[in-house]
Amino acid sequence: MGHVIFFGVCALVLVTVAIVGFTRLLTAMGFPVNPDLNDAGLRAVFAGVAVCMSIGAYESGKFEGMFGVDRREVRETTEAATRALDGRSILDSRLEGEPPVGQGRYRSAVWSAVREATPSMNRPMDADHTDRERYTVTTDDGKHPHCITVTSEIVRVEEDTIVPYALEYLTASWENGPC
Repeated sequence: MGHVIFFGVCALVLVTVAIVGFTRLLTAMGFPVNPDLNDAGLRAVFAGVAVCMSIGAYESGKFEGMFGVDRREVRETTEAATRALDGRSILDSRLEGEPPVGQGRYRSAVWSAVREATPSMNRPMDADHTDRERYTVTTDDGKHPHCITVTSEIVRVEEDTIVPYALEYLTASWENGPC
């Protein structure tokens, strides 16, 4: 974003010089000016450069998202990960005991859903457990947070099994902003 501002300010300065006139500005600042200097030609040059700088500012802003992850991509990834999680069944996570501190019960499922939904591995996103079963999805540098909340319903399956086990059916939802 900084280069867009730079191009914009440069274009503004050049437009000002083109309108006021280069020789008039130099005279006003106390610099000696050659009387044979073609001010009309210089105005045209400054106007042309200002147009080029304006186009550069526009194009830089237009392709800003090309090299980084923008808010729209994080939202789309969060929505896709939520759809992938919603209705997924996993073995009862309680069989594994309590999750390590700082990780949620469904961290692995959320993390893999976010990775699968990420448009490009060159632009990785992360899902961090915040509290209960809520996970904040952001870019790797923590920008553009969105929140995924996961709940589950446990369904016991005991038919024809040696060791009874349970499946959890996940329900997921998302919202804009951090959890």
